[in-house]
Amino acid sequence: MNAFRNYEVIIPKFKSWDKGIRVKVNEKFSLYNLSKPGSWMWRDDSPYWGVCLTSELEKRFVFPFTNDMSWEEGLDFCKKYFKK
Repeated sequence: MNAFRNYEVIIPKFKSWDKGIRVKVNEKFSLYNLSKPGSWMWRDDSPYWGVCLTSELEKRFVFPFTNDMSWEEGLDFCKKYFKK
């Protein structure tokens, strides 16, 4: 999977913690979901998205600094705070 909802799917260098899907929204923020499309836990309207820093793809243990957002809420967060 190279794209999700017209956004690039990114794979961190250390994949052990990042078993779900991670989507690059912009240079500053990416969205992460613990499950990924096609897995038994996946829901199209999943309320479990979190925002991560895109720049932290090289770190081993990076977790979202927001939790339990819908796709739309997470996307709005990324776009709003990218400008600041």
